[in-house]
Amino acid sequence: MYLATASGGVYVASLLASHAGLSSMRSFVFGLLVLLAGCDATLGPIDGSTDPEALALGDPWIAVEAVVEGDRVSFPADGYTLTVRGGILGGRTEPNSYGAQQFAALGDGSIQIEEIITTLVGGTPEQERRGAALTTALANADRFEVTDRELALYGPDGDGIRFRR
Repeated sequence: MYLATASGGVYVASLLASHAGLSSMRSFVFGLLVLLAGCDATLGPIDGSTDPEALALGDPWIAVEAVVEGDRVSFPADGYTLTVRGGILGGRTEPNSYGAQQFAALGDGSIQIEEIITTLVGGTPEQERRGAALTTALANADRFEVTDRELALYGPDGDGIRFRR
């Protein structure tokens, strides 16, 4: 039902009155939410420091999630790691290992990871997708934030990867 105002404006009082109409509206809204949820994911901030020394403290970092080209990728509780020791960056991407030939992190939060080399042991398609997401997110990273338990590496356009200890 539509109501007209004296000034000529129109307000919608009720979109659909029938039960079938409400069901259709619910289906439409659900579909819209699903569509919006899958579009252009970004990696939010963790409000950490930009101290490069904190990258190397403690146990290896365990990958939690990545956003690469707007697609969100989740990682299992183990098998995808990052270790920073003595200026060397490397880790595991189940079932492979990787390392960066060039790595630099500065106190202003900038980070540069270049020439990532990985072993080529075959895995399942899902393992390979996760491994590619991890190494791509690392290669694209240009800034970082770190806390005692969390590390986030960010690339342009909201892409990046999050690790936990």
